[in-house]
Amino acid sequence: MSQPLQLDFHLSKEDLIEHLHLSKRSNNALRRSGIRTIGEVTDLVKSGMIANIRGLGKKCILEIEDRLVNTKIGGGQNIESNANTILGLGRLQLAKRARNALRNAGIQTIPEVVHLVESGEIRKIRGLGKKSILNIQERLASVEIDYSSKVGVNPDRIQSSMNVDEIPDSVINWQSSLITKQLSAELLHKNAIVADRSVKDWLTETETCTNSEVYQVLATILSSSLNICEELEYLIDSVSAQHSITLLLSRYGFEVKTLTQIGKEMGISRERVRQIDNEFKNKLNNKVSGIVDANSIRDLKGAPSLIRIQSALLIARDIGLDVNYEGWTECIRSSGLVGNWKSQDVASKDVVEVMIAICNMLVEYNIPYLQIPKCLQYSLQLTNAGLPNVPAKILHACKRLPNKDKRLINRHTKHSGGVYAKWLSQELSIRIEETKDILQGLGYKMLCNDWFIPKEMKDSHLITKNDVFHNGIRKMFSYCGPMSIDDMCSGLRHVLSRTKFPVPPPDVMKEIARIHDYKCDEGMYYWDGNYDANLNASETIIINCLDRIGPVVHHSELVHAFIKSNQSISALSATLNNSPLFEKIEIALYKVRGRSISYHDIERAKVSRDRQFLNPEVEYKTDGNVIVSFTVSAIVIGLGTVSCDNFPNLSGEDWNCYVQGERVGRLYVTENEFRHLKIPFKLLNCQPGNRLMLIFNTWNRTVTIEKVGTDA
Repeated sequence: MSQPLQLDFHLSKEDLIEHLHLSKRSNNALRRSGIRTIGEVTDLVKSGMIANIRGLGKKCILEIEDRLVNTKIGGGQNIESNANTILGLGRLQLAKRARNALRNAGIQTIPEVVHLVESGEIRKIRGLGKKSILNIQERLASVEIDYSSKVGVNPDRIQSSMNVDEIPDSVINWQSSLITKQLSAELLHKNAIVADRSVKDWLTETETCTNSEVYQVLATILSSSLNICEELEYLIDSVSAQHSITLLLSRYGFEVKTLTQIGKEMGISRERVRQIDNEFKNKLNNKVSGIVDANSIRDLKGAPSLIRIQSALLIARDIGLDVNYEGWTECIRSSGLVGNWKSQDVASKDVVEVMIAICNMLVEYNIPYLQIPKCLQYSLQLTNAGLPNVPAKILHACKRLPNKDKRLINRHTKHSGGVYAKWLSQELSIRIEETKDILQGLGYKMLCNDWFIPKEMKDSHLITKNDVFHNGIRKMFSYCGPMSIDDMCSGLRHVLSRTKFPVPPPDVMKEIARIHDYKCDEGMYYWDGNYDANLNASETIIINCLDRIGPVVHHSELVHAFIKSNQSISALSATLNNSPLFEKIEIALYKVRGRSISYHDIERAKVSRDRQFLNPEVEYKTDGNVIVSFTVSAIVIGLGTVSCDNFPNLSGEDWNCYVQGERVGRLYVTENEFRHLKIPFKLLNCQPGNRLMLIFNTWNRTVTIEKVGTDA
């Protein structure tokens, strides 16, 4: 115990507070509140209102009380008459609950508290439990004031009065059983933190601490909060509910909006939204920080320890990547962990969304107890995408998917109108089940036969040049008319023939056509929207040939048409193989896909085919020359290649070719084929029916080409 404080000054109540020689902080706080004289300060201390002066903390109040105790006021008035009223409750530094209970009972000074403790009347003060009484007794015993010299109090009596009734083991066991029941009912999680320790750790303290200490700990856990709603209302009770809760959910809830959007909805400026956001965030952080920073049960001072919010987040963490939002919320709601709102200001708000929004708002403060686990973050993202019942592992798999694989899936959709899970599984070398999970996580939904299409089809009537699938279908509708599903699938096989992507089967094609608003009339599909794509040059030549000659044309007729144009015969072959517009009905016979034809049309095309023959002749000269003569047809001229089993075997690539005495490149010769004849045909102005002679000089590996007339 410290020595009694000695009197140093002889002042009056009218003297200014500067005579107390207070610290700068204390002096400025008093002056800002309009306090100028020592008498005014004395009245504040007597009434207990000194604690309400803004800017005065515990240290400042203790300093002011010490200076007043050491000052003779009123020309040498005895200190004992002062001490009874000036020794305020602030010097005890009591917990908030105990201090408020004493003040509500009209107790303002330390001597009054001492009298209550010595007489045993302290237990009759309303609002003071055993925990608060212990707090008061401990503070009276530890504060550095010589009560015996000032107010006639015996410290031994205070010390002896500190032995409160011992808590029986049955009460401790009962408290432990209640907490255990809450743990099993998932109303509480064993790893929830209370005063820097987990609930599980506090339960084990029953083996090492006295019953009184254990009682306080377990009672605090049981009385901390009933449910999530109670904790949320504690956190937001000091803010303007209307504006702040609207902002909280709009900015940090499930559907995140910008400051500008929120301002328009709330009828305030963007800057005002930002100000409300910062004010709310700071108030919320101050409350939560006070709870998080508590190192003991006593430090909580009646505030809920947020064990229910912690428990909800820990339950999701325990489930791991198998968690889905729908199942998790059902779990915490059915157990009673969520609870119900008491305040009408938030009665219409979703409790879980408010909890998630508060955790999101405080994420920048890195509060470990309120961090949303990664698995739950995935579930929230899936919920925002309209997939509340999909487990988090699906999005987790999508996050790990390389960008090249995502691009492959996108190209698959562009080419096939959807994604075939089995094909993709083989391409990515992953299991089919995981492939399906990935597709769901990327926003695809399954149709049938393991085919998936994007779930959101915005502006399905609009396509780009990269939409190979829909460009092919709409092109067929534009130039071929209404088509059956089988014709659509067959046409797309030509479109995709140069790619590795599969064509959807008929049942999948029907569903894709329905989703993309393709019309159907008696089994024939068509597109009634606009389509601006044009035919390429080769397709135009073939369409014009069909319109001019008939619904069925022979390949030789197409060759003649291409020879007359600037297009090559190879372009004809590529177009017939890759365009969805044309269909081969027999050998060398073609028509527009989907159009009706007759037997007469087919016979006409067969009769009109090119009937010219090569009529080859071979002559071997004694000087080593080999002369080959043949008649050219339109196809030979168009291809620049002539084939015949009767040709001599002059294989080799090194035949220098001459026409009219000029070298025009090399002639490629195989066992029965002469290639690269287009330039010689052009220089000789060859027409179908012309007869050519090729003179092969086997000594110097040259060939001379001459036109020798026309075959009748």
